Amino acid sequence: MLQSLITAILLTTSTLVSLSAFGQTEVREPTKFDYFRTMYRKKTQFYFPPENPSTPAKELLGKTLFFDPRLSGTNSMSCSTCHNPALAWSDGLPRAIGFKGKVLDRHTPSLFNVAFSQNLQWDSEFTFLEDQALNPIRKKTEMNQDLKKLPAKLKAIKGYAPLFEAAFPGEEISTINIARALAVFQRTIISGETPWERFLAGDDNAMSFDARMGMVLFHEKARCQSCHMGWTLSDGATYDLGQKSKDRGRGALTKAAWENFKFRNPALLEIATHPPYMHDGSLADLKAVIEFYNRGGDEKRPTKSSDVKELNLSEQEKAQLLAFLNSLSSKQETVEIPSLPE
Repeated sequence: MLQSLITAILLTTSTLVSLSAFGQTEVREPTKFDYFRTMYRKKTQFYFPPENPSTPAKELLGKTLFFDPRLSGTNSMSCSTCHNPALAWSDGLPRAIGFKGKVLDRHTPSLFNVAFSQNLQWDSEFTFLEDQALNPIRKKTEMNQDLKKLPAKLKAIKGYAPLFEAAFPGEEISTINIARALAVFQRTIISGETPWERFLAGDDNAMSFDARMGMVLFHEKARCQSCHMGWTLSDGATYDLGQKSKDRGRGALTKAAWENFKFRNPALLEIATHPPYMHDGSLADLKAVIEFYNRGGDEKRPTKSSDVKELNLSEQEKAQLLAFLNSLSSKQETVEIPSLPE
């Protein structure tokens, strides 16, 4: 498999020239990239719960709520405070800033392609956006809003009445519909067209030579594909990667020792757009991430994933892997911020 993939990368799309052991060249039919294009075929549909189908009115309401700081207890913090579209739907900080400026324990994950996430939050506490949406709003360490008071708070803002009526005709303003609208909007946060996407669509030369070599390393020597698979390049599972950390991750949630230090595997589309990395933001850039995996992590413990082990990548191979990771990101589009109702 590896040799055929490397051969494919070395050749042009019209005539395939491979190097023999004796330095000779032979011409043969082009090798296709069908393996990658099948394995990473782009998703064009995603799941909407039957009780919460998407509508333009729900999307507009959800977007408005997302950017409104009045959803917080102090009227000073919106969802977009941490999930800033100008910072690839994250905040650019190692760890999130919560209520009254408190530095929290974990890094703010990007919302790109959250519609395709099988599990949500670093500890995979939630499965559906409708269930997760209210969590940061109610948490005392984050937006610190009493959910029992939130519907009345929004009802007092006259401009919200027509937005809720359009999204949920004949229904009251409620926490359930607040969550549903936020979920519908967040499902629209989809990554743009990347060099990787153009390659998958059939353009063999959309990525640089180094990026294509990095693609092979990703699947072979670096073993990244063991966990990073599918269109968004994540299997959605939780893993202990061997980081030095006091945060027990999913184990703190489930109280199961075998889940200690395990965190959700992030998607890699748009990965270059939102450093730093890991659940605690401890790795400043993708070079540091590659070095971390190349040395096989930093801690040995029973829960550590068996896939995390020394890779022995050369400097050239690390540079090629980095080129591939950079090819997974697109030019960021400007997001229009909605006018808030009065």
